[in-house]
Amino acid sequence: MVRFGVAAVVLVAACYSPTPPAGAPCPDGVCPTGLVCSQATMTCEHENAHADAARNDDATDGPPMVTADARQCFGSGLGTFCLAALPTGPLSILSDTTIDTDASTLCVAYSGTGAGSYCIIAGTNITIGSHLVAVGSKPLIVIGTNSVSITSTLDVASHRVGPVRGAGGNSGACVAGDAAGAGQGGPGGSFGGAGGIGGNGEQGGTKPNPGSTATPTTLRGGCRGRNGSLGAGGNGGGAVYVIAGTGITITGAINASGGAGARSATNEEGGGGGGSGGMIALEAPSISGGGQIFANGAGGGPGNDNSSNAEEPASALTAALGGPDNDDSGDGGDGSAGATLTGGNGGTGNDGGGGGGGGAGVIRVFPSQSLGTLVVSPPVT
Repeated sequence: MVRFGVAAVVLVAACYSPTPPAGAPCPDGVCPTGLVCSQATMTCEHENAHADAARNDDATDGPPMVTADARQCFGSGLGTFCLAALPTGPLSILSDTTIDTDASTLCVAYSGTGAGSYCIIAGTNITIGSHLVAVGSKPLIVIGTNSVSITSTLDVASHRVGPVRGAGGNSGACVAGDAAGAGQGGPGGSFGGAGGIGGNGEQGGTKPNPGSTATPTTLRGGCRGRNGSLGAGGNGGGAVYVIAGTGITITGAINASGGAGARSATNEEGGGGGGSGGMIALEAPSISGGGQIFANGAGGGPGNDNSSNAEEPASALTAALGGPDNDDSGDGGDGSAGATLTGGNGGTGNDGGGGGGGGAGVIRVFPSQSLGTLVVSPPVT
């Protein structure tokens, strides 16, 4: 028996000497030292098995050019992102966390589409089990080389107070609507759907129209509602792209909605327009779960400083209400929700006009597939 035990130990040692064997499955994305999990076959392979290098033999053309190992590159729908190094373990968010996409140490180095323009967090298996808020000027990209599971809330929404602008909100590609005149409410922000028109106050005039909508081909945030004559517009929702090698499961929520327009600072001026929804993109062979993903517009502010503030989206299919006037001014318009992509128009009052509601954001899914019981707003485009 002793002799058999020694032989067995020697045999096991021989399996990994001088180099570990390739071909073993790696469903969790982890392999023994010296091997890397192939995203194409989900088996362990030697680190140099599929190195992708291009060499020009003409010395006058400079040194050989080496491109990124294809196993380190992820995404196809809105771009390809090549990690400087593959993650070696899981990433779990199990307590409330805020990521600043401009400065967080969780953001990893990468090349490819928009290099430096995004914050990428990565892990073999990513679990978001507690409230994760992302703020900052850069959109957030979440890459699970194997899987991503969201059981709590991934929040890149904008808000009137608190974390005011979600990650990547107020994109530089936004087209602003008309500026509000005296006593007028600002129009809502437009993105996938148009914002609502701003309401008139007692001075009248041509009501301010929202900016144009867009069909983005890259990851970007939503658009700010315009200021009313004396009420601030709400910020556009942020942007997030979730990519997984095998599957994404969402039993919690992803929220990329806009921020509410502010009520007028006096009782005779216009409220701010609501911010549009931002952008959510999902890419995986399988996407499932009973949660919700929404990028809705926020409510516009009322034209009176004594009125209630507008609402911000709290769930997928319920519209955020515009601020109701309780005197003699215009109500704010409701934000978009569900199949209603356009924000509501701001109301007209004898004092200040209400701000328009924010238009819908954008949701994209790659490859095209059924999302089962996931609740989605606006509809996938």
